[in-house]
Amino acid sequence: MQGEVDALNDNQTWDLVPEPPRRKVIGGKWVYKIKRDANGDIDKSKARYVAQGFSQIPGLEYKETYAPTARPESIRIVFALAAQFDCVFDQMDVKSAYRHSKVDEEIFLRQPRGFEKIGPNGTKLVCRLQKSIYGLKQAAYKWNQCLNAFLVKEDFERSKCDSCLYYRRNGEHFEFIVIWVDDIIICGSSRERVDVLKGKFCVAFKMEDKGALKWFLGMEVTQSPGKVCVNQSQYIVILLDRFAMTEC
Repeated sequence: MQGEVDALNDNQTWDLVPEPPRRKVIGGKWVYKIKRDANGDIDKSKARYVAQGFSQIPGLEYKETYAPTARPESIRIVFALAAQFDCVFDQMDVKSAYRHSKVDEEIFLRQPRGFEKIGPNGTKLVCRLQKSIYGLKQAAYKWNQCLNAFLVKEDFERSKCDSCLYYRRNGEHFEFIVIWVDDIIICGSSRERVDVLKGKFCVAFKMEDKGALKWFLGMEVTQSPGKVCVNQSQYIVILLDRFAMTEC
């Protein structure tokens, strides 16, 4: 929990200000999450402080909220292209993606429980948000806008059929990017060009380079020359375990 609070402060997510009179201050809560790898083993566990966005006031504290995710057809098409052209097929993960975008609205949030600070003479302080935080109604929308601006700057075009599919071409070289919130698939014809692109991602955002694509949306992915194989064996094991059928 201390690491989460330190990360929020380092990111300059908010400013601590005296609680304003006649202004609603939205609550926050701690959420705990366990993430598993392709084998079903615990990869990491973390605590995250999130806003209780259900109490936000429409029109005042948020407007747009919609954010797209990639269509299954787009994902399968990129898989097929990677197999057909024997492409470099890598994956990156954006760390705390929603926190990269700025907040335009004036939003006040309660301080994280257990880490409250008091102002001079015992003044009660609240967080005035400067950047998005998980739980806000507009957090996903703001992040999608932020990522789109970066990709357009890097000469990618957004597909008219899928808002989470991007592509660019330079002579005989090409790259495709598929986005699922904070998971990013990069499919490219050149290892050198893909590595340069990944470097630019790391400069713009806090990223985790996962190397060759192995696990995406519950699918295990393996690649060999001229072939991309996908299976959901781990998902089947989880289902069998859930319904006490592992010995069937």
